[in-house]
Amino acid sequence: MKPSILAVIVLYKTSPHDSVSVTSLARALAATDPDALRLRVMLVDNSPEASAALGLFAEEVYRSAPENRGLAHAYNAALRMAQELGFDWLLTLDQDTALPENFLSELGNAVALIDADPQFAAVVPQIQGAGRTLSPYTFRWGALPIWFPPDYIGIPNEAVYALNSASLLRVSALRQVGGYDPRFWLDASDHAIFHALAAYGKRVYVAGNIQVQHQLSVLGEKNSMPAARYENLLAAESAFWDLHMNRMASWERNAKLAGRLIRQMRRGETELRRISMKHLQLRLLHTRKFRLRIWEREVAGRLNDSVADAQRLLMVSVCMASYNGERYIEEQIGSILPQLRERDELIVVDDASSDRTRELILGFEDPRIKLIVQVKNRGVVETFEHAVRSATGDILFLCDGDDIWTPDKVEKTLQAFAENPKARVVCSGLKLIDENGHPFNNDDYMKNREFTASLLPNLMRNRFQGSSMALRSSLLSLVLPFPRPRMFLHDAWIGMCNTMTGGGTVYIAEPLLYYRRHASNVSQTMGLKEQIVKRVQLTVALAVHWFLSC
Repeated sequence: MKPSILAVIVLYKTSPHDSVSVTSLARALAATDPDALRLRVMLVDNSPEASAALGLFAEEVYRSAPENRGLAHAYNAALRMAQELGFDWLLTLDQDTALPENFLSELGNAVALIDADPQFAAVVPQIQGAGRTLSPYTFRWGALPIWFPPDYIGIPNEAVYALNSASLLRVSALRQVGGYDPRFWLDASDHAIFHALAAYGKRVYVAGNIQVQHQLSVLGEKNSMPAARYENLLAAESAFWDLHMNRMASWERNAKLAGRLIRQMRRGETELRRISMKHLQLRLLHTRKFRLRIWEREVAGRLNDSVADAQRLLMVSVCMASYNGERYIEEQIGSILPQLRERDELIVVDDASSDRTRELILGFEDPRIKLIVQVKNRGVVETFEHAVRSATGDILFLCDGDDIWTPDKVEKTLQAFAENPKARVVCSGLKLIDENGHPFNNDDYMKNREFTASLLPNLMRNRFQGSSMALRSSLLSLVLPFPRPRMFLHDAWIGMCNTMTGGGTVYIAEPLLYYRRHASNVSQTMGLKEQIVKRVQLTVALAVHWFLSC
């Protein structure tokens, strides 16, 4: 199926006919096979005066926005349109980006590589400007910006950041993270959105074969950066670093700001120098909380715009790991699908099954099922990580392929989340069944497992049973990546990370799951040495996680 792309171009004091982004996109579309993709163009004109209609594109929308609410507002408006019209991808563009003629065709080729796996949320080209690489980049040690070389093509393991312009973003992933943060209404909006995608476990495809030229206003401080814009830039950058970056990154930011100040002093740029000095003093002489309080007061008037409407209906993602489950998979999926609404999804990551598991899954022919196949067997922890990274819902249910859900599991779990807005995890009771679905008489598994979310009892014996857990997708920012290779499983890690970071846990004291115990899992009893090693590994991992998150 050909990709459907909504391209949004934001203009300011430039007519559509004079925008290099508009004209180069039109040339790229003319050079692209019309059957290769569907493209609709939305022009958001933040100029004080509206321009004449453009008419360069078959599908074109022009919106005049003289109040100039910035990039985030325009991109969120486009995101809402993309959702309403069923577009899968959003292409964000500033007005001054020069796209090559093969831009759309190469973008389509990149989408073809990643479209079937929702954990990939973006395609970003290589962007050059003023003789150097501007985008994409990552932060080494979470602090030092490192740009990818111009010929890099692939999917980095680390978090990828990129400029807004010419980035292609998956609409479902943007919906999950709540769209663009309206506080970063103009500057640092790209930092914020790529940080949010990474926090939710999404990955980025870097298309180094697509070379884009872009004029970045900050590079021309002396000639093209008005004082008001420079003030907003420094305030937004400082806020992003204070909100999301570590202490080493703060030192790097201070050093960079001091370097700007020195250059401005040498060039005699009195006004910009004054602004740089003001912000450097703020960073050196005042606390992070004080700086953020000032910034939030300044942007308060722009906070009424967000694509993440608080009244929206929550979307459910069921995250299932399957492996050689042909005997049970149909019964399990059959117990899940009737509880899901049209907007919900069942993500199944198959861990290289050698039986008919995948064939049986596809036999349901249900568009809510998204099957992802791992060619190589990676084990349960990595398979579940793949599943939660691929989910796009607000509430994620963890799910094994051989259990059975009670008919009211989703309803009662969502009710628990609604009644406990501070809870990030909901767990339920379970009933044991054997291979044939009969009640399991051996109660050894349930001994000493009265539920508690406290750390110490769970370090002694884990109470977080993964297949009876659901979590808010926002928790992914605190638990990904899952530690490995380790002897403890993802469910203990998720539950205890949530507790350690102050997240609430609700326990539904009734069985909402028939948990199947059979030969392949009953025998998995660790010896004393392995149990000690597992607990030590979990304790160390939690301690390191707590230290790095401080």
